[in-house]
Amino acid sequence: MLILGIDTAAAPCCAAVYDTEKGQILGSTVINNKLTHSVTLMPVVRDLVRNAELSMEDVGLFAVANGPGSFTGLRIG
Repeated sequence: MLILGIDTAAAPCCAAVYDTEKGQILGSTVINNKLTHSVTLMPVVRDLVRNAELSMEDVGLFAVANGPGSFTGLRIG
């Protein structure tokens, strides 16, 4: 199963794809863009999935950070 993990709780916007069958991270991105997650999260996820040669349909589970963190950052992630 592929897991897409997203963390927008703090200043960096982070995302990663993990393959549970292979036991490895297929790709990860960390962008420290001073809390502009509402603008950058979707392009980060899109590029991450493309670079791993996957599609969103391949993702079996979404994992998100639930805080503590900024109010907007938690709502976006």
